[in-house]
Amino acid sequence: MWVKLSSEGCCKNCGPEIVGSLDSNRPDVADQIFGTPGHLHKVVASIRTLVDAGVFTRTNTILTPYNVDHVEDSIEFLADLGITDMKIAPSALSLPLPRSVSTSRSCSRPNALSS
Repeated sequence: MWVKLSSEGCCKNCGPEIVGSLDSNRPDVADQIFGTPGHLHKVVASIRTLVDAGVFTRTNTILTPYNVDHVEDSIEFLADLGITDMKIAPSALSLPLPRSVSTSRSCSRPNALSS
């Protein structure tokens, strides 16, 4: 599992965050994209552990021809796991970037630290 720990969070005083990659809610597709058997199972176990511990966890999903047809299912799957912040982006080599994609970033985490 690819994980990034950010000590600065998404804005000043938000606290640390964990960022992990999950490109599909389907085990066969997730394993194929990441190239590791059992990848989805490991990522889901890690997400559950972090969310249950109260650690702010967000995910990155790269859209490819392998997962674009079921991205809505993946979003619902992540929401059911307790993920409230997801970054979804097209692969630069596989899908065109829609003109409506916003690159702005804000911090609206309910558990953000107060100053």
